[in-house]
Amino acid sequence: MLRFRNVRFSYRANGRKFTLDTAESAENKRVSVKISDEAEVFSVSVTTKTPIEITTLSAEFDYDFTPDMRIFLNGYQSWTDSREYDTEGVMRGIDHIPHPITEKFSFAAYGDYTFVDYGREDGELHGFSYGYIRNSTGLFDFVGSLNEQDGFTIIRTDVKKGKIRIIKDCTGLEIQNGYAGICVYKGSGSEDEVFDRYFELLKIASPAAKPVRCYTSWYRHYQNISADIIEKDLNGLISSGTDADIFQIDDGYQTAVGDWLSIDKSKFHDSMGCIAEKITAAGM
Repeated sequence: MLRFRNVRFSYRANGRKFTLDTAESAENKRVSVKISDEAEVFSVSVTTKTPIEITTLSAEFDYDFTPDMRIFLNGYQSWTDSREYDTEGVMRGIDHIPHPITEKFSFAAYGDYTFVDYGREDGELHGFSYGYIRNSTGLFDFVGSLNEQDGFTIIRTDVKKGKIRIIKDCTGLEIQNGYAGICVYKGSGSEDEVFDRYFELLKIASPAAKPVRCYTSWYRHYQNISADIIEKDLNGLISSGTDADIFQIDDGYQTAVGDWLSIDKSKFHDSMGCIAEKITAAGM
């Protein structure tokens, strides 16, 4: 479980920068920082006596990582590769891709590459809004923001140093009265227990619709698909006994992006209809 260590709050006032590092609520002539570390909810709020500009608001926690653990941190948006990492995992940005290629394909627009630093050491991972650490016994240590309407919450891990950092994306925010700041749920238990409690605190009701299971070629092959590749995946899905509702052939089958009705015959020949029939016959 997360053990609170320290809050860092930096701000500008009257052209000068001030930094407050504290493990408990604190106050000076300009600002009041209130820290609350309850059983389930940790929060840091700020009240100002004069106008200020926030530069940093973060909280640091100690955590005992072990090699059997898996770390999941939610990605910035739907194109972000969001998955479990082991404790030696590394997230890669786009700085290893030649600049002309990133410009040509607008890779910088695909994620958080231009405004979040990517760690270069094993176990230096980051994500947005919520995440968890799962051990080999199935216990989840979960942390999730309860106030994203006040700015994104970035969660960073540093396995080697045994630290987890919660950062509010509020740099440059000017306030004159108060700011809700960081407010996160932290819980331990089974997957259902921690997620159900998180949704309960967010007042998100269980969906009435039955969950749909879907295979999509995009996140396995992106545009590099062909009739042989798709059929191989279909047969693999069928033989695995996986209960799927939808088998989706995504981008890559067509001759050009946007021309969705023209089949690339060099990759699919005349077999698109044949594959569709096999998908239907498999009950998807």
